Amino acid sequence: MRFVPDKLTKLARSFPSEHASIRDSRLFVRRFAEGWPFSTGRLADIELAASELSTNAVVHGAGDSYEVALEGSPLGLSLSVTSTGSQTFPQVRQPRADEESGRGLLIVSRVGDTFAITQTPNSVTVSCSFEIVGQPSTSTPPGSALGPSPRLWSAPCHQR
Repeated sequence: MRFVPDKLTKLARSFPSEHASIRDSRLFVRRFAEGWPFSTGRLADIELAASELSTNAVVHGAGDSYEVALEGSPLGLSLSVTSTGSQTFPQVRQPRADEESGRGLLIVSRVGDTFAITQTPNSVTVSCSFEIVGQPSTSTPPGSALGPSPRLWSAPCHQR
């Protein structure tokens, strides 16, 4: 049985920057998200976003670990993945059909209800949120308060 919590719930965990950790981070997110009244398809979207963001942290981050942070409320769930050491600001790309990679942020921007990228001198955080159907939208993107003078790009995602 799923429920909608009546208060804010936060959970974060660090994972080693190794390909084997991507599965663990995806399962961590899935278990948290199962506590909210999302459809099976929406849970798959959340899990896909976690997998893509964790993969990007492992491939593009320069640190020994990355952090997956979750925040749930009666309105829905936000997911943020922070990696350290990356000096390049991530970009949503439109890769050519024959390119093997470069689709992760595009996928996340399409499956989430909001999407944000925040960069500080030492880290990059990519966040997305998933609203519970029938709940009003929040106007504040997740992950927007992450230290001094972050570089931020945020946009609402496509309408469902």
